[in-house]
Amino acid sequence: MPRIDRYYWESRPEEPAARNRFVCRLVEKAVRQGYRLVLKVRDPAEAEAFDQLLWTFRDRSFIPHGRDRNPRTPVWISLGEGDPDRYPLLIQLEPDHPDPQWARYDRIAEIVSLAQGQSAASREREAAYRHAGFEFHEHDPKPAE
Repeated sequence: MPRIDRYYWESRPEEPAARNRFVCRLVEKAVRQGYRLVLKVRDPAEAEAFDQLLWTFRDRSFIPHGRDRNPRTPVWISLGEGDPDRYPLLIQLEPDHPDPQWARYDRIAEIVSLAQGQSAASREREAAYRHAGFEFHEHDPKPAE
């Protein structure tokens, strides 16, 4: 059964990079579990930030990734739509603008700010996911390393 994992994030102005470090840990865990994934970001600056951070967020971590659709790379940092046939997991950092092919993924992880969590767009996505038969799992991540 397709699965949605929602991670609710409380933005803290004093820790602007905490969400990004959490996303890197989530990507690392998914790769260790054998997933190939699309990390959908909002703009070129965020793509560049994750490209750098995935190399440096942890001393002993190596997460092969790229910003192009390379079939040998398990993590694709994407600005646009993904490739559910090669990358069955989608991690969306901007869930109010979902990948147009979302229904073809086996699994979707959404990083949702608490402010967005009850938005009209969030409720519409939830209804569409439920209609498509996705199973929901809600998470409250902790920003601790």
